[in-house]
Amino acid sequence: MATTRALVVGCGSIGRRHLRNLHALGYGTLWATDPDPAARALAAEESGATPMGSLEEALATGPSLVLVCTPPHLHVPFARRAIAAGADVFIEKPIDVAVTPDLDALLGEADAAGRIVACGYNLRCHAGLRAVKAAVDAGQVGRVYTIDIEFGFYLPDWRPGVDYRANYGARREQGGGILLDASHEVDYLRWLGGDVASVHAVLQKSSDLEMDVEDTAWLTCRMVSGVLAQVRLDCLQRRYSRRCKVVGSEATVEWSWQDGVVRWVPGAEAQPLAAVPDPNLMYLDELRDLMEAVTTRRAPVSTGRDARASLAVIDAARLSSADRREVHL
Repeated sequence: MATTRALVVGCGSIGRRHLRNLHALGYGTLWATDPDPAARALAAEESGATPMGSLEEALATGPSLVLVCTPPHLHVPFARRAIAAGADVFIEKPIDVAVTPDLDALLGEADAAGRIVACGYNLRCHAGLRAVKAAVDAGQVGRVYTIDIEFGFYLPDWRPGVDYRANYGARREQGGGILLDASHEVDYLRWLGGDVASVHAVLQKSSDLEMDVEDTAWLTCRMVSGVLAQVRLDCLQRRYSRRCKVVGSEATVEWSWQDGVVRWVPGAEAQPLAAVPDPNLMYLDELRDLMEAVTTRRAPVSTGRDARASLAVIDAARLSSADRREVHL
């Protein structure tokens, strides 16, 4: 059984998922803290974690790993306190609401202390997208020309029983907006295609949803490699949609959340590369990767600096939309 002593800060849906998965993987020394006593109690009931009333009390127990699962505007201050207490840190995405001096201070403090900072871009652990990346990295698609990415869902239906207007995704001051909330897509664009050279974006609120941030974001990105990429995001579609397509000189690889992965080779029939997995498998694999990184002191699948680079693209997209121009990174 693993010996990592893990603290989860924030007992909303994702925090409780991580606690359940840590318990299932055999990480028995678990703590959970949240300002809501009912959330703490539910987390303890589901995972066997010890509920703690405050972050100070929880850090005093000496966790070796802290998972920060709060609304985004609290990620960096809580993570810095965890680093100062001597823990490695996993931060749910996005790592911050923007690239800030405090974020850079966090990464610098972690480097100086020899601590790991990982970020929760769990789509890097999805079997379908891993198959896409493997095909690209193996040269099966040839020279990549374009990458097309889409994600859409309906915000009021995202968490049944929860008023969407109270969710951080609908509130600017907590780090809301579809671009930041769906930053998975920006992250895995960089994972597949490398660094972004420039971005031209349009962000707008198209609907009557009660939110003070954008519900639609369209980005056109020029990659350093020369690849042209499109990312389209919204929280308006009544049917969940998540997919990507990579077009290359030798083949096209297409993935969708619902259908798995299919690779087309000219003159050949479609070849399935991956089935549709249980969504929780990617979260389990994410934690396995994290625990191996903590144990062996290697980099996790998504590092804090990876997350900062994706956030820089988001910052550039915001500026592009505001100024109505292409922004170079």
